[in-house]
Amino acid sequence: PALGRSVHKIFFSGCVSLMLGKMLASIEKYGMFGRGSKVLVALSGGADSVALLTSLCEIRERMELEISAIHVNHNLRGEESYRDERFSVSLCEKLHVPLVVESVDILSLCKKTGESTELCARKVRYKLFAKHSKEFIATAHTADDNAETVIYNLCRGTGIKGICGIPPVRDNIVRPLIDCTRQDILNYLHGIGQEYVTDSTNLGDEYTRTKIRHNIIPELLKINPSFPVAVSRASASAREDSEYIERQAKNTADNYIFSDGGELQLRLNVSDVPSAIRKRIVSEYVGRIANETTLDSEHLNDIEKVI
Repeated sequence: PALGRSVHKIFFSGCVSLMLGKMLASIEKYGMFGRGSKVLVALSGGADSVALLTSLCEIRERMELEISAIHVNHNLRGEESYRDERFSVSLCEKLHVPLVVESVDILSLCKKTGESTELCARKVRYKLFAKHSKEFIATAHTADDNAETVIYNLCRGTGIKGICGIPPVRDNIVRPLIDCTRQDILNYLHGIGQEYVTDSTNLGDEYTRTKIRHNIIPELLKINPSFPVAVSRASASAREDSEYIERQAKNTADNYIFSDGGELQLRLNVSDVPSAIRKRIVSEYVGRIANETTLDSEHLNDIEKVI
């Protein structure tokens, strides 16, 4: 309740901060963390993560939070990578926030794993986040990031899970800015006079996400200036439906998955189950026998034909 009241009591330079209000509302709405929590902030030095760290510091005393930060230097952009690291160190010193800096040679690691730099860097980051987290890990994903993710998933032929976008909470990973737009964040940083760094790779179209950001999103904003917010509403609705169906599938999965001589099997009458439930039971089955946590829609449809 105290947190809910705080939404209406955060003031800055004589006016209510829109971004802080949205962030506090999201923390409460999604039950991200409570008073006295320990929160590790993923800090890149970019606008979004800087806004996340500074805004959490704004409510640090009020919520008795223990804030720390982690910066991962991927060593992908030469001197610019070190500039980002120095900036992050300086910002945390100013805010009196303990900072962990990890340096990883992503290119060398990619050669060993055969993964793309994007995928490899992401896996390394989250592994390091988990290593240093005492309780919660806060990442700076925004409504704009969610919109880009949904478009990306649609291009790949997603099912309902892809439309769900970026979850506000996943295990101990929380995203307090998920309902804030990028413009909200830039306005906030401008309002407090806070600088940030810009990743040069975000300026080009080398990656699929930046192509979507620079070429597709602007056209959609012409149709609906509140497009990221509209996608967030659609994602929230899809998550509600998906979570309900997931619960129904989990409640009935054991009726159709059985052990025969130590080998897991699917009962033939699973074909009588509605498709939405059946696909999730199949995913659960594959997860149990092959330790594969996700199946794309194409594979699921192939299994559906067999059933």
